[in-house]
Amino acid sequence: MFVMTWEFADKLTVAVTGGERKFLMENLRPPDNWKIWIGRYNGITYNDQISHRAFSLGDISIKEPNSQTTTFQFGKLVVSCFSTGADFDFEASKYGLAVGLHTLWPLVDQAISQPALVADDARAKFLATAFTNDLLRLFG
Repeated sequence: MFVMTWEFADKLTVAVTGGERKFLMENLRPPDNWKIWIGRYNGITYNDQISHRAFSLGDISIKEPNSQTTTFQFGKLVVSCFSTGADFDFEASKYGLAVGLHTLWPLVDQAISQPALVADDARAKFLATAFTNDLLRLFG
């Protein structure tokens, strides 16, 4: 819910649809096109930082953003989210393992115990841009 409201801080970055908001409200869970990862944060300068990026994925004729990534930190928790209206899917758990985060959504069969990685300030900053940078490398 935080991501769905935060993006209105800059209306040009609104990529979450009304349908996704309604789905969350009615089902009390993220829509199926969402991916959410969490990790442990142990830094100083990235405190209370939020990185939100909106972009178009898939159909290049789409002028409005249809995808977003948001990474934020509070306390000792770092959260990274991705959603898209494009026909684009991947295994969230594999991406999470690659960047050192646990997959929170979609639900996985494993229990979350120890973090895969404890993010310091540099790692938290990296996580805020890693997903979109990876997409740019893949799709130019």
